[in-house]
Amino acid sequence: MSIRHDQQRRSVTWDVSAGPRNYLQLVGTQLLSSLASLLTVWILTRVLGAAGYGRVAALIAAAMLIGMVALNWSAMALARIGCEEFVETGRITDTFWTRTGILLLNWLLVLVTAPLWFRALASWLQLNNEMQFWLLVYLASLSAWAHVQYALQAAKLQGLVGRLLALERLLILSGAILLALNGASLTKIVAAYASGALAAAVGGLWRLRHLIGRVRGLNPALAGRVLLFSLPLIPQSLISYFSTNYLDAWFILHYRSSADLGVYSLAYQLAGTAMQLPVLASSLLLPMFTTLEVKQDDQRLAVYAHDILPVLSLGWAAAGTFITGALVVFLPLVFGAQFAQAAPLIWPLMAACVIVGPMSMGYGPLLNAKSATTAIAVSALAGAGANVLLNFALIPRWGMLGCAWATVGAYLINLLVGAYLLWRVSGLSGGWVLEAILPPICGAAFAGATGNNWLAFLLTLAIIFCLALAHRATLLSGGRRLYGIWARKYELALLPES
Repeated sequence: MSIRHDQQRRSVTWDVSAGPRNYLQLVGTQLLSSLASLLTVWILTRVLGAAGYGRVAALIAAAMLIGMVALNWSAMALARIGCEEFVETGRITDTFWTRTGILLLNWLLVLVTAPLWFRALASWLQLNNEMQFWLLVYLASLSAWAHVQYALQAAKLQGLVGRLLALERLLILSGAILLALNGASLTKIVAAYASGALAAAVGGLWRLRHLIGRVRGLNPALAGRVLLFSLPLIPQSLISYFSTNYLDAWFILHYRSSADLGVYSLAYQLAGTAMQLPVLASSLLLPMFTTLEVKQDDQRLAVYAHDILPVLSLGWAAAGTFITGALVVFLPLVFGAQFAQAAPLIWPLMAACVIVGPMSMGYGPLLNAKSATTAIAVSALAGAGANVLLNFALIPRWGMLGCAWATVGAYLINLLVGAYLLWRVSGLSGGWVLEAILPPICGAAFAGATGNNWLAFLLTLAIIFCLALAHRATLLSGGRRLYGIWARKYELALLPES
């Protein structure tokens, strides 16, 4: 049964016809994952307090840094080149085992150099020396799970990725509950996180067993292609770190305290949970765009970028506005008085999430499908530079709120440069996408200046309504195409209009 389904997934028609079902499935599993994550955070903040949870956030930040810079820089090649292999042959054998060999070589380098980088990292994020072992354990489980996730994406099994992510978060939640009842410590919490990721990786490998075949050695020719695709992603991996909350963690610890980091991490995690909605779309779009690229069908790529992406971006801006209103009201009620400072951070952080939408739902997967990884690295460099400079300028004066606005600036620069480079590389234009992301930014600025959340909420919705009126023709056209996707009518969804 699974082998026949593997063959069916190789066409772009399947991507469109199965897209709504897969996305709803991903959203459902993401909601379950998010609920489990929020409950885990709630338990840990109650058991450890803001300062204790800040230590957990610092260790996770350390693992993410090493993972992004030293281990996962070649993972996107597995999704992109592996998907091409899957479309052409129905398997991902060569790409999977070649990238496995590259990952193991990277791990050898990480272990050999651990005494060098851990001392600096421990000083940076205020980690104890005893945490080196547990950091490596957590890092190993994360890198294995990331490897399997990208392999599942290559085989167009995104629905399974969602289910396994939910399993991971539920296992971590179960571990947090047990630790709360029997005594929690940082090492036990890290072990719970590592166990969840490892269990998900094993489940994914079992499903992929028919597609990856027996263990193979590294294919030199394919390894060269993987490295050529990934080379710009090596500096991009480090650069991306400087555009995220992991760098923010260092600035907050430097200028503020562990308690402040705990508050900021909570607000960022809540906003990041909402950010998963466009990110989930990205996991479905990359295989579809790759399939169109293999077929050299640029016309349909242009239809998506110009007609559909602006509609999705404005819809995501409206959804982000409603999510912001709900979080501002309920966050202090759910997490208690010590996290009340997180509420004002929600407006700019959710504005940043809205800015991420077009990159996740369009520019990012389009650039990857066209193997334009250099453009991705350049846009990441621009965003990272903005984040560092804005953190230095804003945090000493505005504290955590300044850090949140630095994130807005970084994501906006990243998006602007990415949009320009996509146009230069392929001629694809996103229409009025950049206008669609402005309402939440205006709302966040108004809320920060006046402190009136409800008036900011109404102002944001009013701007969205005005944009919808101004671009009603494109909205109707894009809406018809989205209906075509929902109705599983491939030609109606992506056929260029005469």
